[in-house]
Amino acid sequence: MAFLLSSTSRLSTSAMVLGVASQMMFLVGFHKISPTSDETAIQNHRLLSHAYILDQNLSLWLGKPPLLSSNIVRDVPSQEPYDGHGIIYLQDGTSFNCLKEQLLLAKIQSKAYEKLHSPASSSMSQELHAGISRQLLEELLLWRHNLPALIKPLSVPKDLDKKHVPWLSTIFCTFHQVENAIRSSIFSHISFFDNAAFRNQTPLVVSSCASATRKLVTVFNGLDRSGLQRSHLLPLVAWNLDSLFLHVAYNKHTPVAQHDTQSIRAVMNLFENIFSGHRHYKAYATTKLLCDVASRASP
Repeated sequence: MAFLLSSTSRLSTSAMVLGVASQMMFLVGFHKISPTSDETAIQNHRLLSHAYILDQNLSLWLGKPPLLSSNIVRDVPSQEPYDGHGIIYLQDGTSFNCLKEQLLLAKIQSKAYEKLHSPASSSMSQELHAGISRQLLEELLLWRHNLPALIKPLSVPKDLDKKHVPWLSTIFCTFHQVENAIRSSIFSHISFFDNAAFRNQTPLVVSSCASATRKLVTVFNGLDRSGLQRSHLLPLVAWNLDSLFLHVAYNKHTPVAQHDTQSIRAVMNLFENIFSGHRHYKAYATTKLLCDVASRASP
């Protein structure tokens, strides 16, 4: 239910349902490490892992502390699970464990919120912020480096079975979201901008974030337009659009700014076409506001 609610952009309700579901999982001991690798323990860990992954996204999208700690999913799924769950076999003979890679990305995203976006991080120095950001970006790039060669460019192979495309697309979009979460964190620290040298770096940061969002949108646009995955990923795409908006503000009346404005408008139109109650969704309201202002800045 929490996944369904998040896929229809009812994020606050999704977070509440996830909280209740997580409490129930804790009460029956899903978080306890089993001394054996029996089927029930593996299934319990999978459910908890999916809850953790969704929780990290909701934390970022809603700007709230995550409910679930990384400590509850210390174990990463094996590369080759006994039942082949979530495994994609590629043409070169390599394999890709979707749940494992989603979990690894979620752990990096959790660090990005805790160390760069949380209220506790508000008093850090510019030097410390830069060091942590660099460390997390290196960790993210290492994750990408360890991918099978066929998908290391973060693009879906043309010969991939269609049923696997949504899995890979979700993971690739999440990668770009985590990159944005790290790079854009400077805007959570207003005091940094008292430094003129720091302010001069802002256009570069905006450009890097906008580049990541364009890649994210490209992956998103590659999904089957009749599938449900587009609605599932719409909140993720919407959260990243502010980087395109800032790029438009810095580069008014340029072809790139016009293209970015069109991308924002396309997401707004998707909300209107997919969800009958879109006017009640904060993600839609924010996207529409960005679109209206960007359209005036780059007609």
